[in-house]
Amino acid sequence: MRITIQTPLKNNEIKELLDGSELDGIKFTFIGKKGIGLEFEAESMNSEGNANAACANAACAAVKKAIKGEDWGKVLYFSVTGA
Repeated sequence: MRITIQTPLKNNEIKELLDGSELDGIKFTFIGKKGIGLEFEAESMNSEGNANAACANAACAAVKKAIKGEDWGKVLYFSVTGA
């Protein structure tokens, strides 16, 4: 599944934080940048491997938690959507 993070600031920091990382059993790989959006492939590391709405929501929640966990992320305005 793909997720998109929309923010005009801290793009490099977000890319470094997520690219190649595993959060809550989901591995993230940077795909590209479109406008102010960063696109990542999110791959569930569980045995089922089903890409469904629940997995997309879990991936979005993991990304939000990781970004807000950074000093610069606490005050950053951004949105995360899954597809």
